[in-house]
Amino acid sequence: MRREGFSGERKIHTGRNDSLLEAILSEWEADNISPAFICEGTEENKREAISSCNYFERVFFEVLPSLEDTLVVYGWGFGDQDQHIINQIGKSTVKKIAVAIYGDDDVLCGKIEQKLKALNLDKLVFFDSTSDGCWNNPVVETVEHEDVA
Repeated sequence: MRREGFSGERKIHTGRNDSLLEAILSEWEADNISPAFICEGTEENKREAISSCNYFERVFFEVLPSLEDTLVVYGWGFGDQDQHIINQIGKSTVKKIAVAIYGDDDVLCGKIEQKLKALNLDKLVFFDSTSDGCWNNPVVETVEHEDVA
């Protein structure tokens, strides 16, 4: 998502086999645009930022509460200032959540477990955010060849 002007926003698209990260970088280098993301500190500031963008409002008020079955989280630390997002997920029927964690951070995993306890999940799993296939870590396929005599 990118912002255009004061209140406009547009999605950044890629081709079928293109890298999303490369597409984002290309858009930012080619145009005078700014990314649409929320980095404000307090929950109140984050709610104001959500209200400033139609896309974020739709995700917050429509998408999060209508999630079904399984959710995968990458790049979110579940800070105290993010409780409003957890509350919206709590309105959904999500029963399994997988959370990407950088490194072996048992303390963070414990904090996230506590924050998500009220969701009564059937399953909560943590996985290494640097593992193959995650975001910008493509799967490296190797093919073994047998020597035929």
